[in-house]
Amino acid sequence: SLTRLEKELNAARKLQLGMLPRVFPSCTSNQPVEVHAFMEPAREVGGDLYDFFYVTDQLFCFLVGDVSGKGASAAMFMARTRSLVRMATTLWQQIGALSMTPANIAASVNCELFQNNDDRMFVTLFLGLLDTRSGELFFTNAGHPLPLILRAVGEIGRMNGKPDLPLAVRNKFEYRTGMVTLQPGDGVFVVSDGVLEA
Repeated sequence: SLTRLEKELNAARKLQLGMLPRVFPSCTSNQPVEVHAFMEPAREVGGDLYDFFYVTDQLFCFLVGDVSGKGASAAMFMARTRSLVRMATTLWQQIGALSMTPANIAASVNCELFQNNDDRMFVTLFLGLLDTRSGELFFTNAGHPLPLILRAVGEIGRMNGKPDLPLAVRNKFEYRTGMVTLQPGDGVFVVSDGVLEA
């Protein structure tokens, strides 16, 4: 039989997983991106996060992140980060599509997370904006492990570029935007450091 602590931990894990998308849309001609994500907490509730959504008919946003620490506070920081990315993306889109870059979105989220951060938590984040018509993937890497590019021709490569600071470490940090072009059938494989540690 499970102890009370194990039951509470299982309930917290279900709550954490419930904050993340679990339905993955089918790949169609109108929405030509196939997505799959998986998260398995090791021992405790943590702050790993992922999200994906279409900003416009042709602009697909996705992110993978990892909050420092474990427990309920990390899970709440994770939920806050995910919500802030969605809000910042919407606001930048309203300002104008040309000014919306992953770097601008990350900088906006960073400023908000930095405020009233008494626990000094931070989050690594890979944030991508994919133009589904051109295949151009614009991205910002805030301290996250570098993703792999799985080419349809069978080659595997790592994205280039030194990661910037994680979010919530320094206020008003200027993030950089990188770009890589994906061909039809290419994939991007993004993991948290839990996979690397395992």
